Amino acid sequence: GFFKETDLRALRFITDQAAIALENAWLFSLEEQRHHLADTLREIARTLTSTLELDEVLRLILEYLSRVVPHDSASIFLIEGNRLVIRAWRGFETDEGIRSLSFPLEGNHIMSRVLAHREPLVCPDVQQEEGWQNIPGVYLIRGWIGAPLVARGQPVGILTVDNGRPRAYTEEDARVVAAFADHAAIAIANAQLLQQLQQRLNELAFLHQTGQALAASLELDDVLRSLLGKVQAYFRVEAVSVALVDEETQDLVFRFATGAAADEIIGIRLKPGQGIAGWVAQTGVPLVVPAVRQDARWFPGVDERTGFRTHSIVAIPIRVGAEILGVLEVINPPNGRLGEEDLKLLM
Repeated sequence: GFFKETDLRALRFITDQAAIALENAWLFSLEEQRHHLADTLREIARTLTSTLELDEVLRLILEYLSRVVPHDSASIFLIEGNRLVIRAWRGFETDEGIRSLSFPLEGNHIMSRVLAHREPLVCPDVQQEEGWQNIPGVYLIRGWIGAPLVARGQPVGILTVDNGRPRAYTEEDARVVAAFADHAAIAIANAQLLQQLQQRLNELAFLHQTGQALAASLELDDVLRSLLGKVQAYFRVEAVSVALVDEETQDLVFRFATGAAADEIIGIRLKPGQGIAGWVAQTGVPLVVPAVRQDARWFPGVDERTGFRTHSIVAIPIRVGAEILGVLEVINPPNGRLGEEDLKLLM
């Protein structure tokens, strides 16, 4: 009824062999996973380099990311000026509140730290992270990975991976995301280079067409309508308008418009200094406002009267010498933003 010492030695031998078998199986499985990951990354790299259209590259990156690491949502932030600006996202219930996300390049925010250290970062629970802000209407993000996008030694942005569960990711997951991000960064940098070259060619064509429009007529109405149409087509925005200063009241009156709600906005008046356009007319300072509802100068009364929904605006003063005659507004670009380069071109 008792086990003998020989039985114990036999059982130890069996358990040792079982442990070796389990370890071999685990190592074999791990090696298979690594081979699968390498094959997947090679396939992804081939696909990403097959297109040079930036928006399509960003879409493909987020689509293929699900094959590399499971997640609830993911985003791509690109460097624009001195900020990280969201350019593509997937998995969120709403776009509202997402499209205007941006973070400073420098500082102690988790996004800034990823870029500064150029290393992937795993956060077990971002709700415990100082400075983290939840987005209204979006599920509560808990587990998080941030991986820098670096191409040819230069940072271009950050890839973020989100999960609704705390401690959802490990350091191994971060290494996998970082390997994927290396391929993604090269594809993004190539697409950005082509985009910059194409933009310069488009700018030259736009300036040429604008010069032709100005020379084609001496009638102010004809010139402005032609210019507004060309501005809308070039920047692919939803609407463009011109408001002129009323010499008697100093009110700003919308006189010309093209695009959505063009007829409804004509004749609407803003008091001196009222709204973003009024502020620009009063100060003479051009303004880029990526998210109007976050700007204290925003006046919602125009949207309420026209039924139009404004998201972002570029407003430029119209000058003759030192006198400000009015304001040109360019509204709602397709990607949610107009940059400083666009502002320079409009001026």
